[in-house]
Amino acid sequence: MAEHAGQVSFPGGRCQAGESHEQAACREYTEELGCPNEHIELIGSLPAMYVYASGHQVVPLLGLGGDLPAMCPNPDEVSEVLFLPLEHLLGLRPLVRKIQRGAMLIETPGFWLEGHWVWGATAMMLEDLKIRLMRIARAWGSWEE
Repeated sequence: MAEHAGQVSFPGGRCQAGESHEQAACREYTEELGCPNEHIELIGSLPAMYVYASGHQVVPLLGLGGDLPAMCPNPDEVSEVLFLPLEHLLGLRPLVRKIQRGAMLIETPGFWLEGHWVWGATAMMLEDLKIRLMRIARAWGSWEE
């Protein structure tokens, strides 16, 4: 999407006519990363969020897929695939950086991953996931900050 060119993001896009959010997420995963989606088990979602830059409501879905499949990213949509191990996610502490967006200078939280600044909706989704995973782990008594 032109509004997000050059930004780190998850696979995603708009639902097609008659398509559920879950179907769209699986289709976009396959279209963007070249991976089969028949072994993905959708396990839930994070709260929907409105992304001002694109004017879209985003529904982040979570899925499990077993072993990491071979990827063949679509070069028209993906310039690089980044990996964020769960241990790294759980240890992240957001930083604040100034970003120039047109005539606006924005202070935004985010973090560095493999030399890329992850910020905006992607960083917010990952922070929300981290918080939820830490709550679960603390409830089970297996994580202490």
